[in-house]
Amino acid sequence: MKYYTIVFPGEYGQHVQETWRTDQILQSYYTYWVTKMIQNNNYVDISEDLCISDWITTHWAMETDEWGNKEFIYEGKRYRYDPDYDTFRRVDDEQETRLSKYGWIVLVAILGLWCLWLS
Repeated sequence: MKYYTIVFPGEYGQHVQETWRTDQILQSYYTYWVTKMIQNNNYVDISEDLCISDWITTHWAMETDEWGNKEFIYEGKRYRYDPDYDTFRRVDDEQETRLSKYGWIVLVAILGLWCLWLS
């Protein structure tokens, strides 16, 4: 199941973000889209994939996870959109830094204390 997120200004200028599943897109848009395709004598290009593609283009949607987090993988590293800084940041940076700085020290200390307790 794929998810797509759209962002638009609300009635009072607030930030509105909606995440849609592909089946929700088809349920709400497919009938309208097929009708417009037939009106334009474009019978050949009617398919669910093209309908979703058109919906994505029309609504300026971006593929996301089910919670609307925008992520992509580049050279084996995951990046996620950070709206506070309006940029993409590596997802694994914090976890790798914490593990490399403190993880091994804590692990060795716990093992040492455990061995001391056993003796």
